[in-house]
Amino acid sequence: RGENILIMLTTGFFLPQLISNYLIGFITLQQHTHPKVPWYSELDLQIPTFHESQMHSTPHIIFPRVFRILMRNTMEHTAHHVDTALPFPSLPDAQNALENTFNHSIIRERWSFFNFVHKTRICKLYDYTKHQWVGYNGEPLAEPISL
Repeated sequence: RGENILIMLTTGFFLPQLISNYLIGFITLQQHTHPKVPWYSELDLQIPTFHESQMHSTPHIIFPRVFRILMRNTMEHTAHHVDTALPFPSLPDAQNALENTFNHSIIRERWSFFNFVHKTRICKLYDYTKHQWVGYNGEPLAEPISL
């Protein structure tokens, strides 16, 4: 009685969907996209092992501590890709162990708004034949990634 169905749907469904979809998209972009991250296809002649591809293709983006706590270790994503069975509380230790052992293979970067904008300007489309990030017109936006 007297309740506005439009307000109820907006605040109870549409707004939470909009916010959660935006946050999931933002986090997924951070976890899987970087100008130095190669993407692989079945056309690659030199296919890396599973663990090599997971370490090379998942950057470790380091957020400020308060955000790491709120996100419950989801940004320790390289460790998650290498072993998806690891529980979330174990991810920081596993990530540190990976970085200490395979430091040259893992891209590590502190998150900043500048880095975020830089990535969104460069990482538009991926050219699998050249292993290079390109713009919507096909022009290179980054150097080719050596595999």
